[in-house]
Amino acid sequence: MRGFSLIELLVVLAIIAILASISYPLYTNTIRKSHRSGAKTALMTAANTLERFRIIQGTYAGANLNTLGVGNPPHYQLNLHIIGSENYLLSATPIGPQAQDIHCGQLSLGQNGQKQISGTGPLLECW
Repeated sequence: MRGFSLIELLVVLAIIAILASISYPLYTNTIRKSHRSGAKTALMTAANTLERFRIIQGTYAGANLNTLGVGNPPHYQLNLHIIGSENYLLSATPIGPQAQDIHCGQLSLGQNGQKQISGTGPLLECW
């Protein structure tokens, strides 16, 4: 006899299903981490641009992401909150599929370099 029996095919399908059920969550977690890395890079770039703005203007007042030329990274929405004339808070809010990242949630970066998250995970894992 040539070929495979039905039982052999079912065993192979079961093994493939088990491997897929293990690998898919790992894959999606890796994708979330890479998107988060892009958001962190965008926050740091925006912070550097804000510091240059302050050196030139002497204040953060009047700065916004459009005039600074800072765009949104994929899967995140950047926000800038100027607090008085001497402080700011940059935040990156996950959007689309990235919004399911409850481990880290929203990433924030303050004027003094303080980093915050809105998620349930440890700060060091998210930043």
